[in-house]
Amino acid sequence: MKTKILFFNILALVFLLNKSLYAEDKPRVVEHVFLVDGQLVEKAGIGDVTVELKFDIAMNTDVEPEIHYSLSTADFPLTLPARGAWESDTLWQGNFTISSNLPSSGDGLYYFRINGALSSADVAMDTLISATTLEICRPDVAFNKSHINLGFFLAGNTVQVPLEISNPGCDDLTIQSISVGSPFFITNIGQNQVIPRESSRTINVGINTTERARWDDSLTIIIPQLRPTTYHIPISAISHGARLLIEPGSLNFGNVELGADSTQSVVIHNTPAADSALSDTLYIFSESISDPAIFSVSSYNRAIAPGDSSRLFVTFQPTKALQYIGHFVTLQNSDATQSNARIILLGRGIDNDPPPQIPGLVINWNTTFAGYTSQDSIRICWQPVTESSGIAEIRWKFTNEPKAPNTNNDLGLGGAIDLDESTTCIYLPLRSRLTNGLWYCYLWFVDGAGNSGYTTPIATVLNYDTRVPGVPVLLERTIAEQQWFSRFHPFNLRFLLPKKSSTGRNDIYAVRWNYGARPESASDYNVQRALGAHDDTVTVSIPFNSIECGEDSLFVWLVDSTGNSSASNITAIPYSFDGCPPEITRIRSSQLLVGTIGQAFMDTVLIQDETAISQAEVYYRFGGAESQEPPAQAVRIAETDSFVVTIPQGAVTRRGLEYRLKAADQFGQVAYGPESEGTCSTGSGENIWFPIQSRIVDQSDHPIDSQGNPLPLKSGNEMTHYQMISVPYELENPAVAAVLEDDLGGYDDSQWRFFDYIAETEGDPWVEGLEARDFQPGRSFFIITKKSGVVFDGGMGTTVRTICPDTLTLNEGWNFIATPFAFPVHKSSLRLINSNSNLTLRSYVAGWDITDVLEPWNGYALYVTRENDEEPIYLIIEPKAIVSHAQKTKPEAVSLAAGEWTLQISAQAGDFTDEHNWAGQYRRAENQIDEFDMAEPPAIGRHVAVSFPHQDWRQPATHFSADIRPVAASDQIWEFAVASTVPGEDVHVKFNLAGDVTQLQSIYLVDEKLGVKFNLLQKQEYTLIASELSTERTLKLISGSPAFVEENTVQVAEMPVEFQLAQNYPNPFNPETRIKFSLPQKDYVQIAVYDQLGRLVRLLANEEKAAGYHEIIWNGLNNAGQLLPSGPYFLQMRSDAFSQTRKMMLLK
Repeated sequence: MKTKILFFNILALVFLLNKSLYAEDKPRVVEHVFLVDGQLVEKAGIGDVTVELKFDIAMNTDVEPEIHYSLSTADFPLTLPARGAWESDTLWQGNFTISSNLPSSGDGLYYFRINGALSSADVAMDTLISATTLEICRPDVAFNKSHINLGFFLAGNTVQVPLEISNPGCDDLTIQSISVGSPFFITNIGQNQVIPRESSRTINVGINTTERARWDDSLTIIIPQLRPTTYHIPISAISHGARLLIEPGSLNFGNVELGADSTQSVVIHNTPAADSALSDTLYIFSESISDPAIFSVSSYNRAIAPGDSSRLFVTFQPTKALQYIGHFVTLQNSDATQSNARIILLGRGIDNDPPPQIPGLVINWNTTFAGYTSQDSIRICWQPVTESSGIAEIRWKFTNEPKAPNTNNDLGLGGAIDLDESTTCIYLPLRSRLTNGLWYCYLWFVDGAGNSGYTTPIATVLNYDTRVPGVPVLLERTIAEQQWFSRFHPFNLRFLLPKKSSTGRNDIYAVRWNYGARPESASDYNVQRALGAHDDTVTVSIPFNSIECGEDSLFVWLVDSTGNSSASNITAIPYSFDGCPPEITRIRSSQLLVGTIGQAFMDTVLIQDETAISQAEVYYRFGGAESQEPPAQAVRIAETDSFVVTIPQGAVTRRGLEYRLKAADQFGQVAYGPESEGTCSTGSGENIWFPIQSRIVDQSDHPIDSQGNPLPLKSGNEMTHYQMISVPYELENPAVAAVLEDDLGGYDDSQWRFFDYIAETEGDPWVEGLEARDFQPGRSFFIITKKSGVVFDGGMGTTVRTICPDTLTLNEGWNFIATPFAFPVHKSSLRLINSNSNLTLRSYVAGWDITDVLEPWNGYALYVTRENDEEPIYLIIEPKAIVSHAQKTKPEAVSLAAGEWTLQISAQAGDFTDEHNWAGQYRRAENQIDEFDMAEPPAIGRHVAVSFPHQDWRQPATHFSADIRPVAASDQIWEFAVASTVPGEDVHVKFNLAGDVTQLQSIYLVDEKLGVKFNLLQKQEYTLIASELSTERTLKLISGSPAFVEENTVQVAEMPVEFQLAQNYPNPFNPETRIKFSLPQKDYVQIAVYDQLGRLVRLLANEEKAAGYHEIIWNGLNNAGQLLPSGPYFLQMRSDAFSQTRKMMLLK
């Protein structure tokens, strides 16, 4: 056995040794790669490629391997022309070139077969089909034209055609250059232009020449990548046309008199081509002249055969005396080399006629009287002049004798000014040229040709006077110097006027005067009075209408006809004028102006006047009132200017008091007062009133009803007993405890609760109990109490002054406000600063209501937003009392235009209501918040509320009670929430439609929770069952075209019109089934399941259900929670008005 094992081991060893020797004798290629520019590649195009073979053993370097290649592995007919050498005894490297001809078998993925190499022991390698491949991609070129014929064209035009050069190969093609001889050209091509594989590039080949000839050339394209490298495409064209020649090329007409003309001509030739077949007829299509008013042409032959000509006549007729340059005749013709040929025109117009007279001459004398002046110069203007040679100059002559100019230079004391075309006004200098006296002035034009109009000048006369008049002499006055007078007494002065020494005349035009102040200059006057025709003495009436009262002087001086005047030549006239009413001032400090209720009010005033006081009456009225009580006399204290004012005790009430005095002097001039700086008064004259605050000195001030009886707080513990309260005066101790605990006892939230509301605070805006802010006029609070018959009083304090408005600072959002006055105020007396919000006042009576009146002692909610974020919001309340205590009011009726409508939505839960909620459409409304939208007031305690949620409006409030949309967007969807915290009470929602809803419009209510909808044009009530209402239910209001409403309510059904129990589904069923039933109205419903013996096995519903569609799922269990056996069962629905039974089948 051991011998056999040894034998087999020896055989195995021999086999292994032989095999090792055999493997070493057969060289193998262990690496086969291709390189381009030293980089390994798997793909190559035109150019040099290096192939490397690496063997596993030393090789015979005298023998090179053979490499064959092919596009398939089935056959290798091609020998790779690689020129190689052994780099080492295991590495052979060869080079070959890929050209447009090699390989000849085309582009693609090539396989390689290697053989022929010998090892250093001369053992031949086995033939190897290498796993290394090389993809060969080369460019190619193709042209879409073999010959380019540009055809027969007009010399002077440009003709070009496209030539498409394509590269159908699989590598980029580089065109080194494309060239062609002149006049041919190439566009859209550059040097070394690359065309990607399987792409093309279009170039334009054209010709542009003015010569008429036959043209032949070739397009040369050089592509070094390809063989051949140069490609030629023949190109040809023929140019023909007419040839225009004008002799001479310009016309110079020389000097031509204005009104005359001159005519010259040119010859138009059509020069033939050397090859007559290339000549065309010359056509003159039109001629245009740069200025047809000056140059014109005659008719001529417009079609000129080759070798023929035509003569063109041009006439020059100048209209102005100037050199005409830059003019030409343009001939539009068929010679494309000069299709708009020009003939240059030159000429000069000359003028020898004098210019016209100065038209429309206007002289600004700057005085009251024409022809009189004392100015340094006078301004003259004239109408624009049309003159052929233009107006170059204006000249004038000044002389003290009526002598017209004899020559153009006969100017006397005058002068000349150069003019341009736009000048129509100049100033003629007078001072330092003329002396005082009468002067004659002659004016004329000189035109651009030097022609003068001095023979026909415009003449005028002027009186030049720079001397000021003398001092007026007072002869007589109607009121003596020390005598007092009023504006009702005439104050007349009689003067003697001075004469001028040069003329012996007074020449006075007007009288000037100043009241109370000597003038600083002649133009510093209060009044100027023209005298008109007069003698040497004149009487002047001096008005004293708005002059300060007292003793002063009047300063009088004169103005002559040329406006000369001097503030030095003045007459001063003293006077004593009392044109002012008495002055009424108060003696006591304004801090002491407080009356005490139940006591007469007394005050002391000063009434002062330059003359005696003839009357002093006292008028008074209640705070905020418009009517006044009968007057009483103020009593004078001895011989002083002090008067005592007494107002009876019955006039001093919690409303406050307003009074005024009427005083008159001996002239009957009346004054009203008092007015005192730093105190609140209003109006002026007869409308002035002064406020007196009333002081409450006991606990007797409290709310009263319309009959004046004490009005106790509501009592009870229901949420409907909440009310809003305020105190309409300033309290000495405004703390909540000081005001209420003496009436309600110490704060005990089981007996009474008190709430403040502060918007713009973090967290809960409600503040309860003694932590609330103090009472102050204009602030209100919520209160509820179980105690009955409690009349709360404010305590001691002082009323707010009633003449000037009171100002409340508001927070953005909701504010609890009140009237600061002890009388009702209408909302028309309210206005906001830094807010555009509507003034919608909310009162609270078992829910929020809307009112127009602020009643004292009550409270109100007001919503505002800020216009400028950096500024506070103010509410200004004017102290205007209304006649009666108005109760809560409805919103003002809005006149609805065509297409406008509103839908009032009100809700009631037990005794709680919310009535003022609106949806609708107005023409001026917007989809965003605007003046028609109202915020929902804050809720307190139990409540029912309807609101439109709008987080998107970015307001302090997130819910709104009014949401009005634009009429233009007729299709609309509103979402509104109905919320109730009243336990056990159904919520009854009512809809009241007003306005214009067209027949084509539908308005539907949608309850998606119950899956129902109904038409609000047919039904206006909807009830939410308490058992089905958690805290809030969202409903939808959809308005628009029937198609819009249907599209947006497709998932819900019409409100059922009858009771119905539907067949359960599925039926038979296992393990559960759905039971659907519908109610046309709210009803108490019982849904029960009975077995075949009529025994009740399961009660599914036994409660009140809302109108609409309902669904119950029964899982086959009985009332004990046990699974019932298979078999038939009977489903029964019962209500007060309906009963129906269905059969069901339970299967297991």
